Amino acid sequence: MPGGGASTDRDPADGQPRWTGPVAAAWVLGALLRELRERRGLTLAQAAPLCRASTSKLSSLERGRRRPLPQDVSDLLSAYKADEATRADAVIWMTMVRAGPDADAHLDVEPGWQRRLTLFTAAATRAEHWAGVVLPPPLQTGRYARALADALLLPEPQRSGYVRQRARRAGLMAQEPGGTTVLLDESVLHRPVGAAEVMVEQLMHLRHFAARGVDVRIVPAAGALTVPPTAITRLVFGPPGPDDVVCLESGTSAFYLTSTADTVPHQEALRRLARHAVGHDAGVRLVDEAIRLHQERLPDGPGDSR
Repeated sequence: MPGGGASTDRDPADGQPRWTGPVAAAWVLGALLRELRERRGLTLAQAAPLCRASTSKLSSLERGRRRPLPQDVSDLLSAYKADEATRADAVIWMTMVRAGPDADAHLDVEPGWQRRLTLFTAAATRAEHWAGVVLPPPLQTGRYARALADALLLPEPQRSGYVRQRARRAGLMAQEPGGTTVLLDESVLHRPVGAAEVMVEQLMHLRHFAARGVDVRIVPAAGALTVPPTAITRLVFGPPGPDDVVCLESGTSAFYLTSTADTVPHQEALRRLARHAVGHDAGVRLVDEAIRLHQERLPDGPGDSR
């Protein structure tokens, strides 16, 4: 993705030069502003004067096609009566936008990073996840997420917030499971996270989504491929969205990559993993086998999954 500066390309909405800065952050910020405007029941023509803009300028801002100015964004947030959490999100997106070319790689460790990652994910039309240690957050059950929060030794209220945001991401997945590919190292199915009943519930949850259209692919543990240790998420946006975004997520932060030089190697890594993974049906059979093994660890035997 290009860095800052102007382009000779023209925006069809107003004929002005199209801005080609760090559009991923600007696009999500614009989507946030559009959602707030629509929530207030305002048209573009009604909202434009609130930031001293023309209708076409506000439209371009909402589509991530114009560099957002801090004062314009602040005025709109005030007019839309945005809450503090939404304002905090907008500040982070503005930080990414104003960083110019440096925004091609942005580390978000600020409070609310999971909420902002949720906004990014919700805006995507397709998502590809790789996980080599634990299940991807959008597929985690509440008890699985709680066990991970306990393992991270997060203090309250961060621990509850961690679980709450993961539940929100899981809710988005439940609404629209199609368009998602999940690549998992086979060890993820067997690595205990919480008690045995937590794992049985979690893998049955994964099985449920596999039946609803999520493409579950398993990379066999006995394979010869050296797998990435970091969880990788590739987000694909439909027109007129930005180029692909790659997110490297840890338990406490998200690292966004948007430049082609950075995203292409990760896309190639995902393709390589897909080539070594078994097909969907074989992957589901591996999930079923892992469920059976975890059921054997239940205190009262296979029938007790609580």
